[in-house]
Amino acid sequence: MNSDGDFRSEECVELLKQADIVCTNPPFSLFREYISHLVEFKKSFIIIGNPNAVSYKECFNLIYEQKIWIGTKSMGTDMLFDISKNMHKY
Repeated sequence: MNSDGDFRSEECVELLKQADIVCTNPPFSLFREYISHLVEFKKSFIIIGNPNAVSYKECFNLIYEQKIWIGTKSMGTDMLFDISKNMHKY
């Protein structure tokens, strides 16, 4: 990588164009801009983020237009991930 890793850089945009799916936890301050960026490039994505993001105008409109969907985890509960026993050695 030759750039600073900013998702708006030419290098990162080229990597995004090659991606089938993006899984990320974007910085809170750039959340809205990053969602718009992913939608602009018509990418499938999974974002782990603040549940309040659904109330952002940009996100709410995308949900209303059925361009993005929220997960099924209920608010106020922990998010748990299961890790294969084979991964514990790393």
